[in-house]
Amino acid sequence: MLDRVTTPEIAVAETLSATTRQHYERVRTIFEDENIVGAGIARKVTGDQRTDDLGLVFYVREKIPTSELRPDHLLPPVMAASNGRAVFTDVVEIGDIVPQENVKRTPLQSGFSVGHKDITAGTLGAIVRKERKRFLLSNSHVLANSGLGVVGDAVLYPGPDDGGQEPADVVARLSAFSPFAVGPSFTNSVDAALAELDDDKLTDIDEEIWPAALPIKVGSPQRDMAVKKRGRTSGDSQSIVRDVDFRILVRYEGVGVVGFTGQVLCDSFTASGDSGALVVSQDTGAVIGLHFAGSSRGSVCTPIRTVIDALKFTF
Repeated sequence: MLDRVTTPEIAVAETLSATTRQHYERVRTIFEDENIVGAGIARKVTGDQRTDDLGLVFYVREKIPTSELRPDHLLPPVMAASNGRAVFTDVVEIGDIVPQENVKRTPLQSGFSVGHKDITAGTLGAIVRKERKRFLLSNSHVLANSGLGVVGDAVLYPGPDDGGQEPADVVARLSAFSPFAVGPSFTNSVDAALAELDDDKLTDIDEEIWPAALPIKVGSPQRDMAVKKRGRTSGDSQSIVRDVDFRILVRYEGVGVVGFTGQVLCDSFTASGDSGALVVSQDTGAVIGLHFAGSSRGSVCTPIRTVIDALKFTF
């Protein structure tokens, strides 16, 4: 059982009905339910069709029939917004959200296998610039072993699970990463890291980012936006953005549960090993996100502007 999420206190008047009291108590404790892994704002689904109505969506590991749930585990069909208006809720099965990890040795290029010396393998997002130097961009759990690594650790291309070995395949050294605040408090905004490229690899790089337009530009994710990515495991694939204000709990091996806020949920188009892939707008060619987690029912990325703000780099 996860520790209780800290939520704002909700004042309950003594005159409230028993039903209303039960509603408020359920709202307070929603994320104590281990079946609920995320929440956000997205279009409601009726049958197999997405409607034009936005609702508060709760994402669950498994959608359980109402008849099999205890009364205190039922999600309220309607919740009150701060302005007093009713907001309808929806429940969407998304499965277990887990961190997710094309293989070549040369040249170094976005979309191919990379990894910290002590992990399996993930995806190189891009080769970026910072203070006139070149860096590899990917996830913290790909380049920094989920924050368990230390600055200076070896980064291999391809990653260890794809045959990368020390010292032959060391191409960079861990330089910076965003540490995780562990626990279900939804205070984390990025799973990202940089590794400084070794000087002898500077002539062995291809800065193309499929399918991004040149020169590289960044954009903001929008609901219903068509997107594409290139990942180490599933290669080239496309999807649709469904939620642009997504909160999610992700369990990292050796670290624990980490709560993220301000994320982007797409229909599933990734597989384990694709973590670190850049997500690109199909229409504009702008980079809009950095993929870091997913399940069989959804893929999660961080808005690229948030990643840039955290690590202070440019394309």
